[in-house]
Amino acid sequence: MACRNGPLPPEMKQVSTVKNRPVPADSVSVQQLNRILAISGFVALTQASPMAVYCQELMWETGYGGLLNDVGYGMCPVADNGVVLAGSTFSFGAGDYDTYVLRLDSLGDTLWSVTWGGSSSDHAYDIVSSADDGFVVVGSTQSFGNGGRDVCLFKVSGTGHVMWTRSFGGTSDDIGNSVRCLPDSGFIIAGTTSSSGAGYDDILLIRTDKNGLVRWQRTYGGTGGETGMAVRTVAGINPGYIVVGSTGSFGDGYSSIYAIRTDTLGDTIWTATYGGSRADIGQAVEAAADGGFLIAGATASYGSGFYDCYVARTDADGVLLWQNWYGGAKDDRCYAVAATPDHGWILAGTSESSGAGKIDILLTRITDDGDPVWSRTIGGTESDYARAVVPTADGNTLAAGYSYSYSYGGSDVYVVKIRGDAMTAVFEQSSSGLPAAAALEQNYPNPFNASTTITFDLTSQSAVELAIFNILGHTVRQFTQSLLPAGRYRVEWDGTDDHGRPVASGVYLYRLSTGSASLSKKMVLVK
Repeated sequence: MACRNGPLPPEMKQVSTVKNRPVPADSVSVQQLNRILAISGFVALTQASPMAVYCQELMWETGYGGLLNDVGYGMCPVADNGVVLAGSTFSFGAGDYDTYVLRLDSLGDTLWSVTWGGSSSDHAYDIVSSADDGFVVVGSTQSFGNGGRDVCLFKVSGTGHVMWTRSFGGTSDDIGNSVRCLPDSGFIIAGTTSSSGAGYDDILLIRTDKNGLVRWQRTYGGTGGETGMAVRTVAGINPGYIVVGSTGSFGDGYSSIYAIRTDTLGDTIWTATYGGSRADIGQAVEAAADGGFLIAGATASYGSGFYDCYVARTDADGVLLWQNWYGGAKDDRCYAVAATPDHGWILAGTSESSGAGKIDILLTRITDDGDPVWSRTIGGTESDYARAVVPTADGNTLAAGYSYSYSYGGSDVYVVKIRGDAMTAVFEQSSSGLPAAAALEQNYPNPFNASTTITFDLTSQSAVELAIFNILGHTVRQFTQSLLPAGRYRVEWDGTDDHGRPVASGVYLYRLSTGSASLSKKMVLVK
């Protein structure tokens, strides 16, 4: 495989100014409008009625792009609680798709943006901070290189100027999907190649120096097809790298999740496959505090839908400690994972099983044992996707991807910020009129896994207590409100007790007590 070095080609267009969408003079921008809706929506709910529904508070949401399709794939945090995004734009740039990099402040406002590319199609899939406060982006280019698609690697300064560019590849397709910075300021790249290796697609690993010059490159795979989606560095006694993707050459199904652990020279230490007898896809990996790994993706081998979000927790040698899956009757997938300060994890992906539109962003918080803590969808009436998730220094969480529901045209790069990990009380009352009689409805869904909703009606103003008991009659969770007006109310229970600890699987009773009535029903928690 060859490497192209040197300055920017003359036919490549570089843009380092802020790109704003045209906005009518008498209106606010789309970014401003989305933030106003998120904040005012929360205020309206909290003022409408005082019965609590527990959910993760959406702090703000913003979109970026033009009249055509613009997508976000990678994201890395910066010290000012902002982020830098990497993706692709059809609205701006020199050719077909161009790579698209944006820096946002802590409120989601654009500080700068830059496009990189030529006359053909160029995409960015991941971004990482460099040691000198710049950023390095990896993806694919059809505008430059040796043939088909080549891996592209380029560096952007902290102020949004392209400093150098590289491409790597052979006569067929070569794609860079993931990049990480190394202790010597060099970079490790993982991706997929059909230009070299044992099969028609193999996992590709490239080690470069700080200027993007190749030190070594390796391929991994068999006679079937492999894809490399994520790479992370591994510290400790045996430092090196872990790469996660999918394999059609090894494992139990016609596609299995594939992990490769190497040393610092790319020599294999161990390999492992995860999944069942059908199709399983590896998308993300992160190192755990105990030296093991959390691997995430999608499974058609297990679960209740076409695909379910899949998570596997391993030890340092790749031995499976546990696996779990999350989803509904349709297609649910995980594309990114990030560690939380308490050694848990937050997953980001997509859901067709729940939400407001065709496909919604799905965020799920789990413990290090795989138990769900909370889950929520974000999106509109069209399709919305999450491809990256990062914690911020202020204790909150950012998810990024692209949206067809909230866009100026086609799809736009889309970013949402949710507040920390604390459950925020949001008081929600329906507007369907006064109920004819006091009632406690069956929770939905039932049985449930991550969370369930309890609905009840009040015919007159009452003091209310909603309590949840285990089968022995012990109170595990209690929601109390001194006085509520007549109306219909909904309360979401996330399967935790009054101390925030997850409760065990089993049968639970929930009881509504008012000044004039006491109503009870059963529900089943399944983990």
